[in-house]
Amino acid sequence: MMRSDAKVEKVYLYTKPVDFRKSIDGLAALVELDIKVAVFDPVLFVFLNKFRTFSSTVSKVARDQKVRKAVIDRCGGHCERPGCGASRSYAGFLDVHHILGVEVSDRVWNCIALCPNCHRDAHFSMDREALNDSLMQAVGHTL
Repeated sequence: MMRSDAKVEKVYLYTKPVDFRKSIDGLAALVELDIKVAVFDPVLFVFLNKFRTFSSTVSKVARDQKVRKAVIDRCGGHCERPGCGASRSYAGFLDVHHILGVEVSDRVWNCIALCPNCHRDAHFSMDREALNDSLMQAVGHTL
């Protein structure tokens, strides 16, 4: 979701079909490798599926790369959602989820490492508010 006060300098259209099962990190990798734009720049990216019937936009709020590294280092390669613990041996498997939203804070206390399935749950499940409450408790803070 894009903030209404976000300042976007450019809009990029990724014209190759995209598998929307990719995590945000997977889409970010496409941007960096193919478009050759830093994902932390204040730009907007638009992606299309193979039928060009669906588009998705990803807004990028300035984020501190040190926060992402600290969260990934903290998790030891495992999803931090209580009861999940999924892991893979390759880099980029885990997403860093901003529990209260990146607009609120891009700090380690507001972030948790999640596998792609848990990350989607944290944004779209029917019980996402309760889930995000439990994620905040998992990182040692209460709302």
